[in-house]
Amino acid sequence: MPLLFGLIAAGTLMFFGGVMLRRGAPAAVSGDGGVYADAPVPRAEPASPASRPARRMSAERRGDLLAWLGYTALYVVVGAYIVLGRHIVAGDAAARVAQAWYVIASRDPHLAAIGFVWNPLPSLLEIPLVALRGIWPALSQDTFAGTIVSAVFMASAVVHLRACLREMHASNAVSIMLTAGTALSPMVIMYGANGMSEAMYLCFLLGAVRYLMRWTVNGQVRALVWTACYLALAVLTRYEAVAAIAAVTVVVFAVGSMARDHDRPIRERALGGLSDALVVALPPLTAFVAWCVVSWVIVGDAFVQFNSRYGNASILQASGGSSTGAGLHPLVFALEQTFAYAPVGLAIGVGGVVVAWLRRDRRYLALVALAAPLVFSLGAYAHGGTFGLFRYYIPALPLAFLAVALLLHPRRGMRPPAPSWLAPGSTGALLMVFVVVLSSFMATTAAVASARLAPTDQPVVSQLFHSTSSAKTLTYTDLLDSGASMAHAIDKYGLASGSIAMDTFDCGFMVLLNSANPHQFVITSDRDFERIVADPVAFHVPYVLVPDADTGIDAISVAHPGIFNGGTVDGFDTKVIATFHTPACPDYRLIQIVNDQGLR
Repeated sequence: MPLLFGLIAAGTLMFFGGVMLRRGAPAAVSGDGGVYADAPVPRAEPASPASRPARRMSAERRGDLLAWLGYTALYVVVGAYIVLGRHIVAGDAAARVAQAWYVIASRDPHLAAIGFVWNPLPSLLEIPLVALRGIWPALSQDTFAGTIVSAVFMASAVVHLRACLREMHASNAVSIMLTAGTALSPMVIMYGANGMSEAMYLCFLLGAVRYLMRWTVNGQVRALVWTACYLALAVLTRYEAVAAIAAVTVVVFAVGSMARDHDRPIRERALGGLSDALVVALPPLTAFVAWCVVSWVIVGDAFVQFNSRYGNASILQASGGSSTGAGLHPLVFALEQTFAYAPVGLAIGVGGVVVAWLRRDRRYLALVALAAPLVFSLGAYAHGGTFGLFRYYIPALPLAFLAVALLLHPRRGMRPPAPSWLAPGSTGALLMVFVVVLSSFMATTAAVASARLAPTDQPVVSQLFHSTSSAKTLTYTDLLDSGASMAHAIDKYGLASGSIAMDTFDCGFMVLLNSANPHQFVITSDRDFERIVADPVAFHVPYVLVPDADTGIDAISVAHPGIFNGGTVDGFDTKVIATFHTPACPDYRLIQIVNDQGLR
């Protein structure tokens, strides 16, 4: 159903796009099979970036490199303060670092240990950093490897947006304001620093927008191939990217069919559009299908994220379902969260679609790479398929800013021209951009400080700026310390390798990352984990570590209900060795299996 919402949105844009294309001047087919956008215009289109002089390209690349280095440094420094200085860790970010750790350093290291609940790319890229944990233990113990990766990709996302503005010939002032407004947005800084997947997600979506927009102008297949590559990377990062693949494919087919010479037969134009659509769709679809096939072959389920007890649906059920803000309808609440990113910019952007239709400007169609995943997230939450988290709608920020920039910078030779008071570089245009950026910053700042709109972000902001210590805040600020305290207490027993069975869900992965003897644990990703959990005595595993959480997710508690309380369980006697009370985790108990009374 959420994907249907994305397709409906894409279809709506295609309607406007189709009208644009039919109203436009006839277009020609390029030599490499691509499409020239409105070839017979009165004035020549500015040279594409690929055809500019080498010196100009070199200057642009140097500027992009300097911007990337600067923003990467900013996000790393902020991340170091949050993670290393204040010990505030996002649980999902730490779990991804743990997945990278399982692959190379667990009791049973193997590539499949990366898991199949989440998309693999964030954890895969963290493996080289985790491998350096011997040089700097904080990379794994404090999960700082995730911060470095998110900083690199959030800076790359900002550079992609900067490149989009440059290629639409935005004035320097507009480009600086919109780029800085994106890079310095509270949510962009936070998620560039905390190790979550939003940074990588935005980077690849903006890369797809950049090259798809270029293709709508010059029709070169090379730009289409780059679009496909970024979409393939996006789908290996987040499942929402599937909506972008569907929408972009529809866009490319429509443009590829209708922008060709209208004197040609419709069948020939449709075949040309189909070939363009295949170019852009096959790489990301191949990546998605390959990931599903690998998951099916290894764990017997192609869609573990949706069917596993560790998946989103199971976690939603265990937590009581998705919540709404102040009793609002879920869709209304999700839209409120979305517009909190750029209230003025999104409103202007909607009007910009109408203006694009009047101008016959196809560049707007490239924004579906951001719009479709956003609509997908809105639909998923409206139908109770996900949590109401503010971060899910982060594509709204660059979507609004790029839409405003396109409104202010029409392609040369387009009709009707922009109003004189909104001409590029005019006072009116600069004032509009300033209002868009300022309102976005103020609205996003207010949202992240609101426990209703940003339930997972507000505790972090509260701790950073107000030093509060509510129970919810402690969940984020004491996760590292909680895992470390349990690990150090268990290490004192000096147990042999493979002595403790432990599900890494909940706080288990933090215990593992902070243990001086991690091989003492038999964990979820080990290939013999299920057999050991079913009969720990037969495999000579004398201990289990279990949480006091009746969620139906912890594998040991599911296999042996009531084991947390000790006593006789499933035919064998157990004894509570230690109970661990920590502020950020449920109570955990180290349980010793005393004897076997017929479990086998």
